[in-house]
Amino acid sequence: MTLGVSQVRGWDLASMTVAADGAATDAETFEEVALTVTNAFTGVQSDWNGEARDLAEVQVADQASSLNDRATRWRTASDRLRTAAEQLGLLKAEIERLVDDAASKTSMVGPIYIVADDGSVSVSPAFVALYAASTPPAGPDVLGEAEAMALQLQALLKRLLTNAAVAAEYYDWQITNALLGLADNERPFKPSYIPAPPPKPTGPRSFADRGGHGPNSYNVDDPGLMDSTYMAGLRFAALTGANRSEPLAPVASDMLRHYFGNSGAEYRMDVGALLQMPRFGAESDGTAVSEFVGAREALPPGYIGPVVFEGAYTDQSTFRPLPQEGLDALGALGGFSYQTSGVAVPTDNGYSIDYKTSVYDYYDWDPTDQTFSEQYSDLNDMHRAGWAQNFEVVGRSGLRETEWRP
Repeated sequence: MTLGVSQVRGWDLASMTVAADGAATDAETFEEVALTVTNAFTGVQSDWNGEARDLAEVQVADQASSLNDRATRWRTASDRLRTAAEQLGLLKAEIERLVDDAASKTSMVGPIYIVADDGSVSVSPAFVALYAASTPPAGPDVLGEAEAMALQLQALLKRLLTNAAVAAEYYDWQITNALLGLADNERPFKPSYIPAPPPKPTGPRSFADRGGHGPNSYNVDDPGLMDSTYMAGLRFAALTGANRSEPLAPVASDMLRHYFGNSGAEYRMDVGALLQMPRFGAESDGTAVSEFVGAREALPPGYIGPVVFEGAYTDQSTFRPLPQEGLDALGALGGFSYQTSGVAVPTDNGYSIDYKTSVYDYYDWDPTDQTFSEQYSDLNDMHRAGWAQNFEVVGRSGLRETEWRP
């Protein structure tokens, strides 16, 4: 789900307010007609009785009820149209402010920033050419500062554009419910969009490279006969152990075989199974709530609509199972990174949060704990010799739900 800057600029929110006023006027008209019909019947002489009068009473009551029902629906729609115009207006104003502010920043060679319709922001080629070779090494990094500002502005704009798209969908749903005379719980709102996970973190691979067990360490050694014989025996022992461990640790065993498959291809992890560990499920919910709160605070003051949030992989969003929680997961992954992204929707008590959890891990064998005996950390020698290959572990859960209450 995407919106462009030009689309948001083209929003005619004033017409929504006019429509809201019209709906409110119609509601008053319906109520006045209903009252007129009811009063008129009340004034009818009651010198006739029986089924004819009973039927007339029912018909008048139905007509008045229908008119009052329409009045209620129109009045609710009017209120929601007005709220939609106000809330979408806040997002529109902030998007326009950021774009116009970026356009106003110029240098001797013209604009500093170029803002694309999808919210992407770059430093203009003329500005790059001006400062790429002229900034003194000891002086301020003018180009670096401009590029950092462009990335920051891009993140803000894309977040606002995505939020505006979801908000438009949400208020359309609210107004439609009002016109249909349905309570919101009779036709619940489910966002059609959940943000994609962010790029994979580079930290685990860089850390492994510094220790001689990362991607750049693959196939760099040329083992002699004795080392090759030792590694062949170690591989046989490891695979035998994996086969024996299959019933108790199916994922860890499968990942070890994937390692020896030497493809280096990504391994898809069942994140739903990981989330069955109560502590990880609770941490995932808590992270989603925290990401939502942060995203909400970054939106314009006064905004009370749905909130899109996109978490990142950070040092704080890591999890390591305890043996009693998930021995298979511990053996397969050890500690791993995770992040949450989703949409929070207003409720009477706070916000309902729909989100997905993504995980990442770099599968390798740390060689730092060396002894003279055969050990699993020696398996890194096979990665370095090109006999096996480390790989990335990725996965994403299905839709999860939690809530936030103030």
